[in-house]
Amino acid sequence: MRKLNQRKIRWIIRDMEKGERIIIYRIAKLQNVTPKWVRELYGRYREVVRYPYPSRPSRKPILRKLPLS
Repeated sequence: MRKLNQRKIRWIIRDMEKGERIIIYRIAKLQNVTPKWVRELYGRYREVVRYPYPSRPSRKPILRKLPLS
């Protein structure tokens, strides 16, 4: 499985909108992901009606303690 960028996620959603059931497996094979992941992406899209883009990579926030004075 590989990480999908915004362009590929839009492509998956567009193809899912066509409504063919058998196409899920073909989409997954072409994008090198599992059919379950394709269904999950489409489900997220239908919930929020926005593309489920991956978040930008970043570091975990550092919890800083305030000095006691």
